[in-house]
Amino acid sequence: MTLDMNKLISEVKGFAASITVDDSGSRGFHLDLRAEFTGLKDCARILLEHGFYLSFITAVHVRPAAEVMYKFAHYEIPYNIIIRVSAGEDMRVPSIIDIYQGAAWHEREMHDFFGITFDGHRNLKHLILSREEKGLNPLIKSEKSLKSHEEIFPPKGTA
Repeated sequence: MTLDMNKLISEVKGFAASITVDDSGSRGFHLDLRAEFTGLKDCARILLEHGFYLSFITAVHVRPAAEVMYKFAHYEIPYNIIIRVSAGEDMRVPSIIDIYQGAAWHEREMHDFFGITFDGHRNLKHLILSREEKGLNPLIKSEKSLKSHEEIFPPKGTA
């Protein structure tokens, strides 16, 4: 299977708020997609169809809310894609476990540490924290220590 990046980009374009291409991969990824809440699952499905697997899911607590980041890699060629989606003030994003089953553990971990709810996740119980620590969300920062998105992720060429 040959990866046709032009075809991939044209397919995800309708679901992404922005797309940044870094041909060198110097930032650890080659394609940075900022997905709309409603387009996340469609982007994930397209990546699966093009032979990508889910490497990990993480989040960063920034103003105004947490940003969830999904890193995908390709089975046959060294190509990495990041999809970013804002959890919004209600700290919710769609679950992608119906597309990538391996996302289940990652989503549970983000739920533990950030309090993010993954809509459609069938078993969003605590993975790491104990029952006594429920609601602790240790990676949520205090208001005064929060940074803006631009402070953490400067545009390419300004870092």
